[in-house]
Amino acid sequence: MRGITRRSFVSGAAAIASLAAAAGMAGCSQPKSTDANKASGPTAQGSATTSDAWAIEELGEPSETLECDLCVVGGGGTGLAAGIQAMQLGIDVIMLEKKSVTGGSFIGSEGLFAVGSHWQKESGINYSEDQLIEDCLDYHHWIANPALYKNFFQHTAGTVEWLESLGVEFDHVQSLGDSPNAWHVYKGIGSEGTGTTFMRSFGEAAKQINLPMEMSCSGKKIIMDNGKVAGVLAKRENGKVVQINCKAVIVGTGGWANSPELIRELNGSDPARVTASGMNGRDGDGLKMVKDAGGALALGAGTMATYGPILPETTYGTNLQAATSLEPHLWVNQDGERFVREDMFLKNFAYAGNAVHNQKRAFTVCNKEIIDQYINKGGDVGVGVYVVAGEPMTDLAETFPALLESKNEYVFQADSIKELANAMGIDADALSATVDSYNAMCAAGQDTEFFKPAEYMRPITSGPYYAFEVFNGYFCTVGGVSVTPNTEVMDSDRNIIPGLFAGGCDAGGLYGDTYDVAYCPGSCASWAINSGRLAAKQAARYLGMSVDDSK
Repeated sequence: MRGITRRSFVSGAAAIASLAAAAGMAGCSQPKSTDANKASGPTAQGSATTSDAWAIEELGEPSETLECDLCVVGGGGTGLAAGIQAMQLGIDVIMLEKKSVTGGSFIGSEGLFAVGSHWQKESGINYSEDQLIEDCLDYHHWIANPALYKNFFQHTAGTVEWLESLGVEFDHVQSLGDSPNAWHVYKGIGSEGTGTTFMRSFGEAAKQINLPMEMSCSGKKIIMDNGKVAGVLAKRENGKVVQINCKAVIVGTGGWANSPELIRELNGSDPARVTASGMNGRDGDGLKMVKDAGGALALGAGTMATYGPILPETTYGTNLQAATSLEPHLWVNQDGERFVREDMFLKNFAYAGNAVHNQKRAFTVCNKEIIDQYINKGGDVGVGVYVVAGEPMTDLAETFPALLESKNEYVFQADSIKELANAMGIDADALSATVDSYNAMCAAGQDTEFFKPAEYMRPITSGPYYAFEVFNGYFCTVGGVSVTPNTEVMDSDRNIIPGLFAGGCDAGGLYGDTYDVAYCPGSCASWAINSGRLAAKQAARYLGMSVDDSK
């Protein structure tokens, strides 16, 4: 007897609104560094994994036991997709979710990648799937798994239709920056986040099929027996330990975005100088569980989906954050020098993240004249569905003065460039020389240093002057454990661990060292849903069931 004790679904407006308020692209800073000049440069990807970062929480004896054939760990996009697909296949399943509601950070997504969808066909958009795969593999320097890419891409169009059959609605298909027109944007209200609408519909679909869930119950350890999966140990919010006896486990806990130990271990960043956007709770539980069970890390396990500058204590996707962090005015580093063309967020936000990652400190510099232009005419940067380029940022008339009057230690203002540099704690002569050179290039209408387009060259010739010390923002982590094209977890000898599957941000093999917004826009969201479905189908095969892969 299964003995399900709790079930919960994202169906009520209050629950989804609460989740959106907590995650809705919020800039959640890590604790501030005790040394503002501390380096956060990269180290080798997939470094040694013998540190305490991989420790599994010690658990007491289970106080209750549940039974099922398949346990899904995680209730975000991956977990819900796996759970719903498993139910449709007739699998006896239990889904665990550490929070009190489902959705995870998927509510922060706005659209997902697909190729060959009916949306594209109806819009006259036709891409070669093989060419896109080759483009993606080239982008990732062939660190990614070609067979995984092929299996993933072959299912994306069908997954769009599968989602629509469950009540999820899409609004349109578009490009993202310079990408192909392959980003399928969900219907919804931009101000609350289209991912919120997606998850409201997806959660309702789970409710309609009575997907069994154990809420506020966090998976902690995979039970192995003679090299095969035999169950999961989980911990309830009240501290009670639950043992779920099962034959197969799908892990989809959202990666390690909120784990300072794994950020330092896998990515090499200083956790105090990076900022996560999205829900908290992505603590690497799934990665730790899988590694403890014998799973190996994929090449590129330390990759994060960085997007570049964000002023601490501001929220991603707001006019204030865009104006202080993302707009293409002057960006400088700890040496008072430019380090990238400042429109890189528009071109490829992941590249902007790489550029910031390579600095000890990074700042954006502007003046009152530029801020007034944003208020009256709008900026140059569009931020998803949240900030529209060219639309006046009228709210800055209130929020920007409030920022200047706040006690935010990363905000600097002065009447001269040298005074500004002194406040920032960098060399005044160096910053003055950079500003003079930049202004001269603005006057000439040509960026001879980084070749930023002339329309983004705005001089900074009169005060008051402002500088904002920015951290490196990131949406999620996209490196994980080594899996087959069907999401089966592999050990260090590339042997499949029987009964163990991983998807979403817990599964590696899809990225090299940089998140892909160039050829596969919305890849992380798309992989979350598609990998959940692939894992459920492969679990069914493992359990001896027949699966029609065309559905």
